[in-house]
Amino acid sequence: MVQAPLDRTEIVEYLNRNSISRVYYMSPLKSIDKFLDYGLLSKNNIGQLPSLRSVSFADEAVQERRHNVSGTTSAGKIRGAHDMVPFYFTTRNPTSFKLKSEHILHKMVFWSVKIEFLLEPEIEFFFSDGNLGSTSTEVFFHQSDMHKLPLDVINAEYWIDHVEGKRKRNAELLVYGSVSIDYIECLYCQSEEIKRYILERNKTRAYIRQRKPIEANMQLYFT
Repeated sequence: MVQAPLDRTEIVEYLNRNSISRVYYMSPLKSIDKFLDYGLLSKNNIGQLPSLRSVSFADEAVQERRHNVSGTTSAGKIRGAHDMVPFYFTTRNPTSFKLKSEHILHKMVFWSVKIEFLLEPEIEFFFSDGNLGSTSTEVFFHQSDMHKLPLDVINAEYWIDHVEGKRKRNAELLVYGSVSIDYIECLYCQSEEIKRYILERNKTRAYIRQRKPIEANMQLYFT
């Protein structure tokens, strides 16, 4: 059967109907200045910048498995996972819970992007139905496959009550290359103290000078 052309509007409407209006990129607090300068980056793009090469909070074993994962994007091209910018559908997921247990989650920030950015033709993407480090995870990009996104787990209060909940809660939207800072809806941190630190350290940067939103939001964090 011939597949219908990609319909970005149908994908965005589906996500909005199912309580997904934005996605989140997580990065270390100490590297905010670099992301404000260069935008949100894939792992491979981070590796090309000497000042960011050490920026990683992920388990190395997981990263090795992700290194071997690839998928077909909305542009019909095969892209490796490390060439894609990873976004979560919720900030409260197994990855951030692990960071909380290691007492370093407060050192992370979340960059939110409205899901409507997928309407832009230059945004090349695919979705995963769970943690890309798992061999059980599928990737897809077409509107006819959106039912594969585990919305029941993503929107649940807890994932442990669901079959494969831990894997599915880490479902992602992945965008090729980089995402311009112009698409950022808000930069979230854990406390007002951290917000003041961000503002003071980056007051000369365009994002700050343009008074774009920075919010302290404890509800996005495990505490």
